[in-house]
Amino acid sequence: FPAARAALIRGVAEAGDRIREAGHPPQVDFIPERSFLFFLHPEAGRRRVLETSPGRFGVDGTPMGWAGQEWPSVLEGRAGSFSPDALLRPVFQDWLFPTVAYVGGPAEVAYQAQIRSLYPAWGLTPPLLWPRSSATLISPGAARRAAQLGLELKDVILRRDEDLLSEILRAQGRLEPLERFRESRPPAEAALERLSASLEQAPDDVRRFADSTLGKVRNLMDKLEEHAHRRLKNEQDDTRRRFEALAQEILPEGNLQERTLNLLPLILAFGPDLLAGLAAVLDPFVREHCLIHLEDRE
Repeated sequence: FPAARAALIRGVAEAGDRIREAGHPPQVDFIPERSFLFFLHPEAGRRRVLETSPGRFGVDGTPMGWAGQEWPSVLEGRAGSFSPDALLRPVFQDWLFPTVAYVGGPAEVAYQAQIRSLYPAWGLTPPLLWPRSSATLISPGAARRAAQLGLELKDVILRRDEDLLSEILRAQGRLEPLERFRESRPPAEAALERLSASLEQAPDDVRRFADSTLGKVRNLMDKLEEHAHRRLKNEQDDTRRRFEALAQEILPEGNLQERTLNLLPLILAFGPDLLAGLAAVLDPFVREHCLIHLEDRE
């Protein structure tokens, strides 16, 4: 039993390392001390089974525990009290209902990539994996907003960040006027200083009048910068609101639509033929994420 458990742990841990090396986080944060089981405690609820010491296992948060050699009789006598965890559950499912091929979303395929080594321990061959079709639905309104912002819709999906928003503002010229004004102001301030210095030998009343006049000019420049900043900020805020509204529709809560949206509002908005239309467009053998443009109901 200890050798078999060590092999299972090593297989899952190595799979997680390979996933990280490929640049992806493992779907499950694997902790070797955990078993692959939960215990359904009558009072404490579902509790994880942990390896409390080498060869001995206990139910987390309870005094219950068993030595490794006791496991066969415990599992046989209390099978209904145990439940597989996220890593073992697909294996248990495929043991009950043998599976040739598995069509899954990103999370399900990621689980499978982490647990392939568990199947042989139960005498099973892992099922073939195929990613299910994935798409983002683009409403006419979203398409119009993207065009107004000068955006490719794929950029919203791939790059929903402040850098993308800054690129939009810069492309629209929203940032340049204030930047140019602030760059031009120091030379203007230096010119005012030279004007003031040129009157250094003038009578006192002339110098006082010059200082007062130049002070008013500086004050007017401050007000001009403040007004420009406020006006441009309002325009930036409007662009930001439109960008965030578009991003929220395309990536609700930062997730793909398929993980967040309910189809019923879409069916109400675009008609009962929506599902048939999606079925006609989606090709299960195309693995790339696709954009599907919807049309308003006539």
